[in-house]
Amino acid sequence: MMTTEESPQLLIVSTKVDLATDYVVLQLEELGANFFRINSEDFPLAAHASYTPTPNPILRWITSKDKFVNLRDIRSVWFRRHRLPEMPPEMDRAHQDYPVVG
Repeated sequence: MMTTEESPQLLIVSTKVDLATDYVVLQLEELGANFFRINSEDFPLAAHASYTPTPNPILRWITSKDKFVNLRDIRSVWFRRHRLPEMPPEMDRAHQDYPVVG
């Protein structure tokens, strides 16, 4: 996967249990491709997006592993699969419903 110093051009959106994506990621790593994978069920608990309003705005995805990507650098997106996160039962109901609204 990428480090914070790199600027990937490919964003992969998938799930933790998608073996096909795992295989493609292994092949991309062997090729030395620069990409960023985010698993949809990680959002918003283990990953989130941030926006910094400046003259040169920054919009980025941030994961719990302190890795991020500036979405301005993304040129292609592979949207493979989507799964909603499992919310903790102690979380307020309004916050639990957030990912499915809109």
